[in-house]
Amino acid sequence: MEQIQLFNFYYFLYIAIAVLFTIISVKFLDHKTDKFRRRFIFSLIMINLIIHFLKVVIYPYTLVDHVWTKVTFEKYMCFKCIIISIFIFC
Repeated sequence: MEQIQLFNFYYFLYIAIAVLFTIISVKFLDHKTDKFRRRFIFSLIMINLIIHFLKVVIYPYTLVDHVWTKVTFEKYMCFKCIIISIFIFC
């Protein structure tokens, strides 16, 4: 049975993707209206919520047999942050 490990290739890949997406989003939203920015951020929050529920089918988690019990605490903390962010940004 394999375990999810920190500091492997996918750990840094997802961090790099997040940093690149943030930089591209900031440059893209630079000259947009405030209404468009709010809708864009809200759509990111909704996509994050969908990814939260589909986390167990994303590659590194598919290797773990006990994935449903392994990510329970992390899922609930992540879910709370997503729900709170909806009220903060919108």
